[in-house]
Amino acid sequence: MTEIWEHIESRRVEFSHTDLAGIVHFSNYFRYMEMTEHGLFRSMGLSIVDRENPVGWPRVSAHCDFRHPLKFEDIFEDRLLILKKSRRSLEYLHVLRLPEADRIVAIGRMSVVCVAIDETDRSFEARVIPDSISNRLVAAPPHIVAPFMNGGGSRAPKAGEA
Repeated sequence: MTEIWEHIESRRVEFSHTDLAGIVHFSNYFRYMEMTEHGLFRSMGLSIVDRENPVGWPRVSAHCDFRHPLKFEDIFEDRLLILKKSRRSLEYLHVLRLPEADRIVAIGRMSVVCVAIDETDRSFEARVIPDSISNRLVAAPPHIVAPFMNGGGSRAPKAGEA
């Protein structure tokens, strides 16, 4: 089974994501990051919502450093890297970039915890990540994430670049 430590999605900025100046509203960066997380699960043939094994993934931390504005019609990539994996949680590093300009527009981090959901009262409690997910995900190699840590550069190493 292939170990996964990154997932990349491309998308276009929609008009509804922008303000009157045509610049993406900051809250949408978090939506983009979440959509890429969902894409990671789909790439494994899974869904973020598993009806047979009701778990949830609440965010316990979310952060984004903005470097350059995204504008209406821009085509950008969100590169999700698995920064850390524990028995009950995942920490993602997101590098959003304009590939045509080879420019990083934002670097985000998001920590999620796997929780069991009680269907009777919708309460939840932290649980071990199911093997169907945990066995496939690994932390990205340190030399891949290092350029983006502590204020990293403005040029993003390409996927697979050492």
